[in-house]
Amino acid sequence: MAMNPTPGALTAKERRRQNVWKLFSVLCGRFVELESFVEYLVWLSLEFCPEVIFLCERPCKLEGRVDGKKQSYRPDLFVRAKGETGPVEHLGECKKSEDCVEVEPNVSRPPRWDVMKALVDSTGLPLRLYTDGDFAVQRIAIDNWREALGYIADEAQRPRYELRELVLDQYQRIGQLPLGEVSASITEWEPSEVEAASLWWVHQGRLEFDWNERPLGRDSLFTLAPDDANWGRA
Repeated sequence: MAMNPTPGALTAKERRRQNVWKLFSVLCGRFVELESFVEYLVWLSLEFCPEVIFLCERPCKLEGRVDGKKQSYRPDLFVRAKGETGPVEHLGECKKSEDCVEVEPNVSRPPRWDVMKALVDSTGLPLRLYTDGDFAVQRIAIDNWREALGYIADEAQRPRYELRELVLDQYQRIGQLPLGEVSASITEWEPSEVEAASLWWVHQGRLEFDWNERPLGRDSLFTLAPDDANWGRA
């Protein structure tokens, strides 16, 4: 897609569902509404992937004829990420593993997959299937993403530019520091504000942190990304 798509609105029926998840996306700079817990998990993982530069929920409605029948399909996600020669894009479908059926050994697909794929092929974009199985070994990361997003969302909505530079200067001088040590060294700001600024730099890809290593805390070790790293979400 040449331009950034805009999210389709939820219908009244969809909005009444108990499984609508709402969060503030720092990457998008707005609140997003997601229709399932699986979609929420996928969004979190993409929100914290430094390679992803644009996301959109319910980006379009595709219509056409497949095998002689009129069909329609609304993908869950549109994703744009950094590629070796420029941005790469794909559409995403988010499903519970139990809602997929095995079509051949070690390969499962949701119902209507062939229809979805045929309609998406008309856009020239690939269609990727995400399931909750993708996150079976990422429980620590999921908890960390959920906690960190609150701090980063606050920093994005109330930017403290001076503090961001103070935090980055600490890492540029030393290279690797525990989160609590940075908070203790910048005494003119509240520790929670220093932590928010530090996490904002992680979100931007300027600092690195292993989300799967351990629960996020004052002993979490953040590292300055290499000087030649292609950091930034733009």
